[in-house]
Amino acid sequence: MRASQISLLLLLSFVMALSACLTFTSDEIRGDEGKVFHAGPSTPGIGSLYFGLYSDKTYQICSSGGIGQSCYSGNYELNKDTLTLKNLNKDIHLNSSRFLIKRYSEQDSTYWKWKYREYNNVHTWSEYKWEDSVIGGTGDVYQLNKQNETMKDDIHFIIRLDSLKTNN
Repeated sequence: MRASQISLLLLLSFVMALSACLTFTSDEIRGDEGKVFHAGPSTPGIGSLYFGLYSDKTYQICSSGGIGQSCYSGNYELNKDTLTLKNLNKDIHLNSSRFLIKRYSEQDSTYWKWKYREYNNVHTWSEYKWEDSVIGGTGDVYQLNKQNETMKDDIHFIIRLDSLKTNN
């Protein structure tokens, strides 16, 4: 082997080793096959969380960081509009494993007045509904505390794909 080939081989090995370090995952990242629900971050940025639910009653939740992402899987339980992610990994920084699903199509004016209570003098509730829908969302997912109350000021998610009702 010539010196240029050895150098190229060493460089390629180094790049592959570096990329393996930067894309660490705890579980294999699942694709869209069998996905019936997807909720992404309400605010973009480093360290965003998103999750998908699958027709086989499993979920995958991922934390995307500045240099890769970590994904964890488990089973979920759905009881009407309450979602529970069972055995949620402690590395996922959420205060609860229980969530409330709020579909925009099922909400009236009180929802948007509650969601945007500090901005009520700026727009009407129908304008807020329109703005939420225009960004591609079909609903919100909020964490629930131990008293079964919505943790509005904590991390919440925007629904991007929702076929749960037809698959459960």
